[in-house]
Amino acid sequence: MQAQTSPASQRAVIELRYFRMRNGRQVERTTEYLRRGLLPASERAGIRPVGCFNAVFAPDSPFIMTLASYPSLPPSRPLARSSPPTRSFWRGPTNIIP
Repeated sequence: MQAQTSPASQRAVIELRYFRMRNGRQVERTTEYLRRGLLPASERAGIRPVGCFNAVFAPDSPFIMTLASYPSLPPSRPLARSSPPTRSFWRGPTNIIP
């Protein structure tokens, strides 16, 4: 038999973000922001795993949901302050926000 790990070591804080968009280029711009901004910043901050999901057919489409797992609550908040965008991010599309 294998020893079970304690419940305290398996705890995590799960964050679910919901990006509701309009049809058109807003979906492309949001996807590009997630790919070039949010995911690299999360990786630099040590936030893993992170997932991005969208729906083909669903009520209130189009939308993208992101799911991130943190080991505890405090590391989940300082991401914006601790991980400024990289130069490659700034060289990307300049029209992310209309």
